Amino acid sequence: MKIKFNKFSIILLIILMVTAISIGCQPEEEEPEDNDNVDSYDDPETDDDMNEGVDEGMEDNDMTDDTEEDMDGAMNDNSEMIADSIVEMEGINDATVVVRDNTAFVGIDAADTTDGEVSDQMRQDIETKVKEEDENITEVYISAEEDLFDRINEIAQNVRQGDPIEDFGDDLEDLIDRLTPNGAE
Repeated sequence: MKIKFNKFSIILLIILMVTAISIGCQPEEEEPEDNDNVDSYDDPETDDDMNEGVDEGMEDNDMTDDTEEDMDGAMNDNSEMIADSIVEMEGINDATVVVRDNTAFVGIDAADTTDGEVSDQMRQDIETKVKEEDENITEVYISAEEDLFDRINEIAQNVRQGDPIEDFGDDLEDLIDRLTPNGAE
């Protein structure tokens, strides 16, 4: 028995097959069990899970404001945690910390500083403490100068109030210039 198909029937059959295949090949979406942990940036194991299925062509500027605020909030919590751990160190009266990417800016009020100078041992101890608290930090800038402590503290307070850390890029670059010895890079 011979069956004749006209062009319209063949095209319709192809469209139906393609549609059925594309619908059938869609991965099943899973609902997150706990929405509070979806935007966690502190746990590297969850970062891989969060990135599954993300369009590889997505660029950084495709992030929503909510995600940027969550990241700033996570950095803010991290900064406060680091500052608290520094204050627990012997000889430190107060500390303020701003974290940007892999860099920490630390302002301290310490009993053992002379003219805002931090001893090499104290500098090394603070740097070790900061890197223990956040293993992603590779650069630590430390100052006991009152004006730099105030600048770092002001930036930290603004970030806590919701200002994005990127708004303080020029201030942070100026801090790096002031805290880097002449000729060092």
